[in-house]
Amino acid sequence: MFKIINIFAIIYCFIDLTISINHGKINQNYQSIDYTLYFCGGRNDTSVKSECNKYDTKTNVWLPIQSMSKERRHFELIEYNGNLVSIGGEDYSEDLDIVESYDPKTNTWTPNNPLNIKRNGLGVAVANETIYSCGGYSKKSDQTLNVCEVYSVITNDWRLSAPMIEQRSYFALVAHEGYLYAIGGQNEHGPLDSVESYDTRANKWQPVANMNEKRIQFSGVSFMGKIIVCGNYPHSNTCESYDPLTNKWTLIASMINYRCCFHLIAYNDKLLTVGSDKTGTHLIESYDFITNEWHNSISWPYDVWDFGATLFGKFD
Repeated sequence: MFKIINIFAIIYCFIDLTISINHGKINQNYQSIDYTLYFCGGRNDTSVKSECNKYDTKTNVWLPIQSMSKERRHFELIEYNGNLVSIGGEDYSEDLDIVESYDPKTNTWTPNNPLNIKRNGLGVAVANETIYSCGGYSKKSDQTLNVCEVYSVITNDWRLSAPMIEQRSYFALVAHEGYLYAIGGQNEHGPLDSVESYDTRANKWQPVANMNEKRIQFSGVSFMGKIIVCGNYPHSNTCESYDPLTNKWTLIASMINYRCCFHLIAYNDKLLTVGSDKTGTHLIESYDFITNEWHNSISWPYDVWDFGATLFGKFD
């Protein structure tokens, strides 16, 4: 049985940490904390992957770890009580309800109770110590979904909660100050600019202000009291910021490179972009909140996309 630690799909999270890029390595200075980046699955031109790798920020070395039990893409990978947990997704032939957890101490994956509904392109976030898994696309029914499931720590299974107002797949589900925000994505009507928020205590969704741009296969994150979204399919470099206090979206500086199918990661007063699809850049960019500027940094060394990734403290 697990206890939730952090929100989904973050890749770098540093406390009292400054980062300098030197010769393709991440050098940590000033009260640094040792973290390890994990990423799993995804696809390339030929196949969907089950392999997993880790990057040790202290030794600057990439190493393979035990593969997941099933190849998958369009899934979510989160940190949960010191474990990796992979949720849903698809291989080339079918959607998946598989949930499994990885213990970095033993380098082993263990099956967990599955989702109630098989789906890919879903959103997963953690709010108030609860995992929420919402939306996605069902190949079997050929439908975009608005269903939401909640993981119960007490019963160790998934139960249904209030569905979203709109069906969404390939969207961003962001936990921010105790609320969930379902942002953009697509359904049978096409790409969406609509946004809705979920009150976890009232178990109720309500619409909030639309984005300035319709977005799918982009990335979103809670950052410095705001919600930041960037990228779009097939490619975009635009970014915008949502302020829940004013219920308003504001365009911010665009990324240097065009991206979709990537991860946007927050740490301290910086954002990082990691990955893109096969036609996009391999460069990781860093966004400075104070100056509202993006800068290119090191290269992402893997030719995969639609992968899951997270980072947490190294275990002895």
